[in-house]
Amino acid sequence: MAETALLPLALSSALSWPLWAAIVLTGLSGAVWFSGRRADADPAPEGDTGAAASAQLRELRDTIDELTRSRAAALEAAQRRDDFVTTVSHELRSPLNAILGWTQVLEPRQDLPDDVADALRVIRRNALRQRQLLDDLVDMSRVVSGALRIDPAPMAIADAVDEACQALRPDLQRKSLRLDCEPAPAVLVSGDPRRLQQVLRNLLANAIRFTPTGGTITVRASRTAGEVAIAISDTGAGIDPAFLPHVFEPFRQQPGAASRDQATFGLGLSLARIIVVGHGGTLTAQSDGPGRGATFTVTLPALAGAEMRPEPLEPSLATVETPLRGVRVLAVDDEPDWRELLGHILGAAGAEARIAASAAEAIQMLESWRPDVVLTDIAMPVTDGYGLLASIRSHGGPGRAVPAVAMTAHAGAQERARTARAGFAEHLAKPIPPRELVDALRRVAEQPRAKGAGSD
Repeated sequence: MAETALLPLALSSALSWPLWAAIVLTGLSGAVWFSGRRADADPAPEGDTGAAASAQLRELRDTIDELTRSRAAALEAAQRRDDFVTTVSHELRSPLNAILGWTQVLEPRQDLPDDVADALRVIRRNALRQRQLLDDLVDMSRVVSGALRIDPAPMAIADAVDEACQALRPDLQRKSLRLDCEPAPAVLVSGDPRRLQQVLRNLLANAIRFTPTGGTITVRASRTAGEVAIAISDTGAGIDPAFLPHVFEPFRQQPGAASRDQATFGLGLSLARIIVVGHGGTLTAQSDGPGRGATFTVTLPALAGAEMRPEPLEPSLATVETPLRGVRVLAVDDEPDWRELLGHILGAAGAEARIAASAAEAIQMLESWRPDVVLTDIAMPVTDGYGLLASIRSHGGPGRAVPAVAMTAHAGAQERARTARAGFAEHLAKPIPPRELVDALRRVAEQPRAKGAGSD
């Protein structure tokens, strides 16, 4: 499956400057040699031309050395920035994991007082907003470093449109906005489902943010010759013609749109355009001016002759009361709040679960008990998840073949590739929805290599 890296042009251009410097230096060296030969044949009446050229060459070399040092310092600063963003991402995702997990566990309960149910919805909505802001910040950092990736595959554009519309209905209801989400055409595109959903969610969230209570948002998808276009229109604040050329620039906000509900990092639209361009498409903005709404249109190439064919539906795990009944799960995490939630989720799913607070405690449990699946956090003190899996694999007996699932706050492609190389069967990025966690454990437990691993 092909992967596309979105490399920033400015960075790639900056990395090529030593080549140009070498060319200039080589050319000037030739000029010095030529000037020296010419001076021998026909000395200049005033001063030594060769000596002057040599001085210019030394000055150029000094300038190149200074630029080399400056570039090294800039790269070091960029690495420190990336390390800082990675650390912040990890530290913020871990508490969000517990917050969102518990709200999703408690919200379906029917016995909650109305005020408690309302409070849970507020907590979940704001936690999701916090996660989106964090995702945008981390993704923009990946764009700058050239690490943002797109993993394209044939997908139904209708699925991305429906998912985005459904995901933001609570925000629409909160502002009493009407959403007219028209059925999308049955057409396939070559796209990364997660990234295209991110684009549509960002565009819808932007429309919700700038549309006053009682307004209308329309999502309309249509197919033209070889393309599919998705237009998201609103009856909101509109865009000033003077600002329209800058609407996709990062960290830019329209003057006068600084109310608390409209305050953002200014990254959502910029990321959306970068992702769409990475898919070979375009993202445009149109508005008749302030107070007259706006329309953002995503255009993507359609796969030639790839009309969507309905597939038979598989039974949903939501219809299974205890999807992990009879499955032994050893869960390992150093965070107490998440361990408590894990115990609740696994128990409710019917699993026979044991929870460890460290790799050492997990190894001790494995001496007398064999699970069907090991679920472990990656970033743990003393011995991390990689060390734990290596230790399990190094032990003899049937337990060495037990499959493992990684939990980590690092959601990038590089971390996913690393967990796969280490031998993890699944990679779960925090915050992890309970249903996604249960689904992954069931998939892994049903793999042939997991059968019989849990026998004593």
